[in-house]
Amino acid sequence: MAGRTVTRRLSAPEALLYQEWIAYVRQLHAIVDEMRAVADEARGLILAAPQPTERDSA
Repeated sequence: MAGRTVTRRLSAPEALLYQEWIAYVRQLHAIVDEMRAVADEARGLILAAPQPTERDSA
């Protein structure tokens, strides 16, 4: 159908399956958002930590 939107009715089992997929995608997005927040916090802690000097490694 080259670029056209096609509307079709879903059977009850198909609709349930789509609802589950949509719920999983929402859950995935929430997890990814949480992971990004943790990574941002870790980056801030790493950048705020004192950097080792050449004397520290000897």
